[in-house]
Amino acid sequence: MTLSRLADAKALRDIFNSTDTASLWAAFGAISSETSSSAMSLEAEFNRFFVGPDAPLAPPYASIYLEKSGLLMSKTTQEVRGLYTLFGLKNPKDGQQPDDFLGFELDAYYQLLYIELHSNILYLKPLRCYFLQEHMARWILPFVEAVKQHAPSPALTQIVDLLQRFITTELSIQGENHEYSPITC
Repeated sequence: MTLSRLADAKALRDIFNSTDTASLWAAFGAISSETSSSAMSLEAEFNRFFVGPDAPLAPPYASIYLEKSGLLMSKTTQEVRGLYTLFGLKNPKDGQQPDDFLGFELDAYYQLLYIELHSNILYLKPLRCYFLQEHMARWILPFVEAVKQHAPSPALTQIVDLLQRFITTELSIQGENHEYSPITC
């Protein structure tokens, strides 16, 4: 289970942080053996849903789903930046991409989970659980629903289904282990 959690987090992180056809296709290959979709069509659909050049169908930014204004670079973005600082992490594209971008959040979660599981360093566990329960789960599940409303291809459906399963599984693991409780923070 531990390897699967890390592998899923890494694959999802790599998909949403991909910057070209080759990196997107390589990351997608980590979760799928599908060969019916071409790399170009996956990239085109990925861009249509998440990147642009037109307004993305499902922007991968927390502030879009958590702020009433639906604007980027809002209070949510600043809160995520503060959490990264608390974790000892930094936005790798500071000034170029908002901190609440899904790829960065998945990277932060992956790093915290990796440190916890591979190095048995547990003092960041409550922060990881807080980040999952009080932030990521609040917007990623509505994000997945926004994607599904636009009838994505089977390849994109695989990606968001894995994202939904990953978040749901992580939440259930936290619940079973009582790793974080807002009352004790």
